[in-house]
Amino acid sequence: MVVGALLSWRNLRLGRGDKQGAFRIATLAFALSMGVWLCSGHHIPWPDETDLFSNAAGHALLRDILVGILVGVGYDLVIAAGSAIVLHLGGDLGNAPKLMALNGLPAFAGLYLGQILDGITGALIFLLIFFLLRVLLRKEWLAGVAFVILFAGVKGLTGNYPLVETTIDVVIYGFLVILLLRYGFLAVIICAFVTDAMAHMTFTTDFGAWYGTTSLLTVLSLIALALFAFRTSTAGKPLFGGLLDR
Repeated sequence: MVVGALLSWRNLRLGRGDKQGAFRIATLAFALSMGVWLCSGHHIPWPDETDLFSNAAGHALLRDILVGILVGVGYDLVIAAGSAIVLHLGGDLGNAPKLMALNGLPAFAGLYLGQILDGITGALIFLLIFFLLRVLLRKEWLAGVAFVILFAGVKGLTGNYPLVETTIDVVIYGFLVILLLRYGFLAVIICAFVTDAMAHMTFTTDFGAWYGTTSLLTVLSLIALALFAFRTSTAGKPLFGGLLDR
């Protein structure tokens, strides 16, 4: 945090800071934190509580949202394949789903908003570490290699099955670097959110079970987000309209 604050201060002095973008991220993070607090806590319904919230609006890069969703789902498939291999070798799943989401709709909403906030926090950490590596190594591709080695080494080699876990982490963090460089910060946020939401809040594919409602809501929300981004990015035009006119 100290390093990040010093770098931010230096960039602002040099005129390199994006004050408007930083304010939007901070506003969104604050709104999500308040949403988590509202949904997760027990509150007396005083009218004054409604005055604490405000809308943070901005124009999203819809292509980046779609790519982030796609890569996030791909990560979950890679993680699921790795987990199946670990189970076959006699290991356990490690990270358990967050059962708090089963405590009703407010708990689910609070956890869901918390996942978005975690995605923003994680993306900021990734961006800061990559930036520091880029400054130290002076070459973007070297910074990318160092980034993958750092995260894959720390997470993979310290696991019970280092070969399997390191291979998975190399794939995940390798594509994360490509995602960051090719599509930017928003795509990384969406990717981190989708990856964690599917891993922590999807318990079953049997949506008719008593514990299947939160899984269904999570899947439907991600589908709705993808459809909204796709529909908006095409500006309401038919997907095959140009072909049909020929």
